[in-house]
Amino acid sequence: MILPVAEFAYNSSVDRTIGVSPFEVVTGFNPRQPIDLVPMAHHHSRIQILHRHLHLIYMHYMRKSDKRMKNNADYKASADFHRRLRTFNVGDM
Repeated sequence: MILPVAEFAYNSSVDRTIGVSPFEVVTGFNPRQPIDLVPMAHHHSRIQILHRHLHLIYMHYMRKSDKRMKNNADYKASADFHRRLRTFNVGDM
């Protein structure tokens, strides 16, 4: 009985590296919370909802890409900070 709750908690938690949840990485949006299941009035047409959803997926992809490039640059800067420049000549052992 507790396994689905634990799975939901893990899938909706935000990952520190990429800044989004595992569920959002796979689907492009956050999982529905209990408050999201409350019925609300629909003021938008289906095409507007689809357009908004596609825009959110695109923005999600761009944020992940930017975050990944920033993390890679940070990792490279950290690795280069500890690197020593070595030059070798012919005959060195």
